[in-house]
Parts: sequence; C-alpha cells; structure tokens
Amino acid sequence: MNQPQNLLKSDSLWSTGVPRLGQLAPGQSVTRLYFDLPPNNGAAYAPISVSLVNDYYTSVDWYVEHEEFPSNSSSALVNFAPPPSQMLHGSGKFTIQQPQAGRWYIVAKNVSDGVISDNTIFLLSNGAGSLKFDNVITPAVTPGLYYNPSRSGHGVSISQASGQQMLFWYTYLEDGTPTWYQAQAPAPAANSGWWTAPLYRVAWDGKAHLTQVGSVLLTPTAENRFIFTWYLEDKSGSEVFDQLARSGDCPNFNGVATNFSGAWYAPALSGYGMDVLALPEQQFNLFYLYDDLGIARWGVGSSLPFLTATTMNFRQNTGFCPSCAVAPISYQSIGSVKIDYASDSTGNLATTLQLQPPLSGSWITNQPMQRLTGTTACVR
Repeated sequence: MNQPQNLLKSDSLWSTGVPRLGQLAPGQSVTRLYFDLPPNNGAAYAPISVSLVNDYYTSVDWYVEHEEFPSNSSSALVNFAPPPSQMLHGSGKFTIQQPQAGRWYIVAKNVSDGVISDNTIFLLSNGAGSLKFDNVITPAVTPGLYYNPSRSGHGVSISQASGQQMLFWYTYLEDGTPTWYQAQAPAPAANSGWWTAPLYRVAWDGKAHLTQVGSVLLTPTAENRFIFTWYLEDKSGSEVFDQLARSGDCPNFNGVATNFSGAWYAPALSGYGMDVLALPEQQFNLFYLYDDLGIARWGVGSSLPFLTATTMNFRQNTGFCPSCAVAPISYQSIGSVKIDYASDSTGNLATTLQLQPPLSGSWITNQPMQRLTGTTACVR
C-alpha cells in the first residue's frame, strides 16, 4: 500500500475527495498519500478538514503532516511522510486550520487484528462538500521546455492553442530506448492551481492511434517551475521540473521580433512533428517520429544561431526510464532535418532520419508544415 498517490489526480476516485485505504492487513500502513498545494501569493488556504470514516470498527492510527515542496532529486520516487506531530485514532476529523503551500501527507496504519475493508475512506473538504479551491492566487506556468536538472536527459514541453494545453513527455522505455507520450486537456484558468490530463501512448500504422496509459498532474510552484507527477501504467513518480531556457526573447523575422516556439506538424501526414525552442542565438528542436514497429520515438537537434532556413543534425538518445535510476545519456547520430520558415506559422519540413540499433526504421519526408500550438507574438 505504499504506492505513492496524489489525491488530486484526475482519473482516480480520490479526485472527488474520497481516498480509499483499500484492504490493509494487521500492521500494514499507507505512508504516501499526499496532495500538493501551490503557493497562494503568500497566503494560507481556507481550512481543510480530513475525516476518517471507518464502518467496520477496525482500529486505525492516522495523522496529517506537512513538509516543504521537494527539491530537484535524482530519483522520481515520492518520499515517505515525515513523522507525526499529532496522532489520531479511529474515526474522526482533523482540520488544517491554515493550510500552507507545500506537500501534505495522510498516513494510516491498521493497528487491529483484522483486515481493514475497502469501505474505510478519508473525506477531504474545505467547506464545499469536497476538496475544491477557488479565489486563490497561484503561479501560471510559462509554456516552454522543462526538465529536472538532477535527471537530465528527459523532460516535457508545454504549449497552448485554442483553449487547450498540450504536453509532450520525451523519455525512455525500460530498455533505455527513446519514446514519448502525449497529454492534452483544457488550458488551466488563471489562479486555478493544478493542471491534470490523461496520458496517452501514440502508435503508428500510417496514422496515429492514441491509447491512454495513465495521467499527469502539474502543480505550479513558480512561473518557471512545477512538480510533475505522473502515473504510467503500474508505475508512478513525482519530479520537480525547471524551465530549460529563458522565455520572452525572440528571433528577428522580417524586422519583427517573432515567437517560433511551440509545436509544429505536417498537416498532410498528421501524427508526427516537432517542438521548437527558438531564441535569437539558437534553435533547439525535439522531433517526434516512429520506428518500423510503429513505436513512438524521438530525436533532438540544435543549431546556432537561429536562422529561418537551416539544416539541423539530429541524434538518438539512450537513457533511463521514468521509474529507473538516473544513468548517463549516450548519443548516436541519425541524420538531419531541414527547416524553412515561410512565416511565423507556416514553412516546410524535410527530414532524412535513420534510427540506429537497437532501433530500426527511417523517416524521410518533405512536406509543408504549420504551427500547431504557441503564440506568434513575442511576449516579454
């Protein structure tokens, strides 16, 4: 029962404020139930009550405890809860009078001789019948590329368009080969705190097919930092991500500072594309493609300085899976991508990419491209 679970994840019963303990054997504990509260402009949140409802009269010791946000770590594992400052026993309610930003844990232990049933639950409420947060002033995450400096080699891109927020997670399978996942949901409203979305694996047979494999939850702690909590099949983890590069400084295009950063794709063959990070002094791109088996793969390339027409050399990374220990990244060249921007939202994309062993497959295209997400305005 020590699989970490964030109580605010979107695809769980717990998102309604009803975390179930499950069947706990005598002496067994749950030590990593938690929820993260983003900074609220320095103010406390409205009081939060945590109630244990235990219908079967088994004995449960439990407590609620706070700690500061985690820092960058070389591990994606969620820490165990800190020791209690106050222990409660059996059914009852504990009220967090002035909830502060940070990570809040709920810990429970079966101290009886019997098994706790699935009907033993915690109820979370802040006066609205469940756990809801309104009238808060929380950071809004700036779109861009993000990574964990202590687990460098994987990361996410965040971009927005038409009221939607899109996230691409470039990471690795358990064999170390590169793969990527996609998440999309309505863009977070101002001061809404969290953003949560289903997580999809994408496969290819001439067109893209999406299969949900989990969910992600972003808790902003600053405009350029957030806690990235992920649930991928039977694994989960949580990492602190920082913005990879500054924002607000854009290349010159026809005498105008123009933002090219965001997701781009080829409408004639939708399902592949690239994330662009464009600064005056460089362009850094992640290219999303598929191997001969239709498995999602990615490559990375960069060029100095930014040019509206450029050919970038790309490489294939080998790294560590989301739940694996951090390991050195190795690289292999896979070819080139030629990019010609005709405007701030159109252009042409020509690829000559050959995946390297243990992967197989090539991606050779020459097609018009369009911007999928991201604003063309240079917001400083």
